[in-house]
Amino acid sequence: MPYIRKKNDTWYYQIKAIDERGKEVRHEYYGGRTRQECERSARLAMQYYDATGRYFEPLNAPFSYCLDVWLKKEVEVNLKPNSAGQYHSVVELHLKPALGELPLKKLTTAVLQDWMNEQRFRYTKGTLHVFRAVLNAAMRWFITNRHWLVYNPMTDVKLPRYDEQPKRPGVFTSEELDEIFEHFHEGTKLYIPCMIAYATGLRVGEALALTWDKIGMDTMSMKITTTLYDKNGCPVIQNTPKTMGSIRVVYFGRKLQRALLFQQKWQKENRRKVRPYFKSDFVCTKENGKPLTSNDIRWFNVWCKRQFGHGSFHSFRHTHATMLLESGDFTLDYVSKRLGHSSIRTTADIYETITPKREQEEVKKMEKLL
Repeated sequence: MPYIRKKNDTWYYQIKAIDERGKEVRHEYYGGRTRQECERSARLAMQYYDATGRYFEPLNAPFSYCLDVWLKKEVEVNLKPNSAGQYHSVVELHLKPALGELPLKKLTTAVLQDWMNEQRFRYTKGTLHVFRAVLNAAMRWFITNRHWLVYNPMTDVKLPRYDEQPKRPGVFTSEELDEIFEHFHEGTKLYIPCMIAYATGLRVGEALALTWDKIGMDTMSMKITTTLYDKNGCPVIQNTPKTMGSIRVVYFGRKLQRALLFQQKWQKENRRKVRPYFKSDFVCTKENGKPLTSNDIRWFNVWCKRQFGHGSFHSFRHTHATMLLESGDFTLDYVSKRLGHSSIRTTADIYETITPKREQEEVKKMEKLL
């Protein structure tokens, strides 16, 4: 009989097996809520192993347990830390509380569709897109990697219909931009990240990860190869950005060049004040030289909501892209590469509805032809 143990209120059993190298390995599996249920599951597993030479996970395991295995052995291994953290949040805050106690075998298409339909009254369509993507990824892994399921119950789950118009990405007006840079002016810690995001369209993590050796003042360019994210309040540099398309060189103009030169002067003055503690090579820093993090940027988001009723740091990115597209001087392909999108389709999907100025210009051109 396999080794059986109890952990909290759950019973587990272990199976010994010989791997491809001839070494003995142990595999522990969920057995049930009682010892008797665990023993029964262990016997079934041993019978299956004796007959096929393979071990398996019974389908009566709670969905929460299956999700934990997926997070540990797939998400944390193959996704970048920031993305893995987002998956963890969706699982812990939404999927486990609602579906975690159900056995995996009872998560049918009907159950999942009904749950998705209920969420439309609580969350936006974009949030439901995320829920569906996470559920679909988990179910595919259960099938292809663990062989716990035969078919994917998420295959035929549809997003419920939303009557409201899709939200347009937030864009700052020229008046709001004037007010922002009047408040977050030169000499304040948030001035330079705001200027970088506005002038280049960089993501917040890309802007905060910038170091001076990545910026060419003579060529007026910056090389984007890293991103910064917060891990339990501690800034962590990720040596690969969001996607491979995010590795790029972004050029900027005189306005940002002057702002960067002022930032160097500001840091130099602060370095004299707090020496020897100021040793940072980051472009975006606090007065004491410590790098800014997304926690610092949250204050900007709060200020925007209070001052304008909308907007966030990411709105700089939307504003930058929209201004380029509405000017008519830049192609969608150029804007896509400048933003570091993985494909031009991503750019088109986001910005296809936010350029009424361009549409009006095209109509005028057609009027001349008709």
